Amino acid sequence: MTKWTTAAMSAVLVSLALPSAAVAQRCPIVSDKIARQNAENRKQVNRLLHDPDYTPTIRTYRPDPTRFRGFDGFQTIRDRAPRGTKAVVGTYTAIPPRGGCELGALQILSARVNPRRNAYVMRLKFPGSQGLPGRLRIVLVSR
Repeated sequence: MTKWTTAAMSAVLVSLALPSAAVAQRCPIVSDKIARQNAENRKQVNRLLHDPDYTPTIRTYRPDPTRFRGFDGFQTIRDRAPRGTKAVVGTYTAIPPRGGCELGALQILSARVNPRRNAYVMRLKFPGSQGLPGRLRIVLVSR
């Protein structure tokens, strides 16, 4: 009975955590390789969310540059897996700001699971440090 309840809760989390990516993916500047990898990871996350052996974590981050080089800002987001579990796969969804996204306000340099850090690590760049980057929702599945 508890496995069925967990699967039902996972289905609800999927519908809340992963909104339509058609509009959201246009906001940040992303290379084709990273966009393709994120699409593959999203499929795997959707499959594993229904498995009670895996633990999903959903967190929303507001990107903000922490380092600067010239006029460009940089940030690294580390979404750690819960204690006692290992990170398996992660995916991100860009959520545009209310007034609409500003193309070029955020650039995603890399997004992947780092097994040494047991986390989903995203490297971000803010070209010219101008514009509203919106938010990033990260879904990390661990076991």
